[in-house]
Amino acid sequence: MRLNKIVLIASLILAPTLAFAAKPVKITPGPTKTHEATGEKYREYIVECSNGKKYPIESWTSRKKWCLAQGIAEDECWKKQIKAAKKACKGGKPKNPPVKD
Repeated sequence: MRLNKIVLIASLILAPTLAFAAKPVKITPGPTKTHEATGEKYREYIVECSNGKKYPIESWTSRKKWCLAQGIAEDECWKKQIKAAKKACKGGKPKNPPVKD
C-alpha cells in the first residue's frame, strides 16, 4: 500500500515535466533552395528545441505551407510554422536526422 502511494506521488511530480519535454525555443531562417524535381522554391528553417536538438523545417508556397524537412507528403505539412516546429521537436518523422552543430 505504501509503495502505491510513492509511485502515485512520483508520477504526479514527473508528469508535468515529461509533458513539456521538447518544445521549440528558436526558429532560425536558412537558405532559399529549389526543389530538384519540381523547380519550386522553398526556404529552410532550423528549429532549436528545449531538449537541445535541432531539426530542419521548410516553408513552401510563399510561407503558406510548413513542412518537416523534405516533407512533400501532405501529412507532414501544416498551415502554421509553429505546428511544424512543435511536431519536429516532438520527434515527428523528418526524413533527415537532427542537424548537428
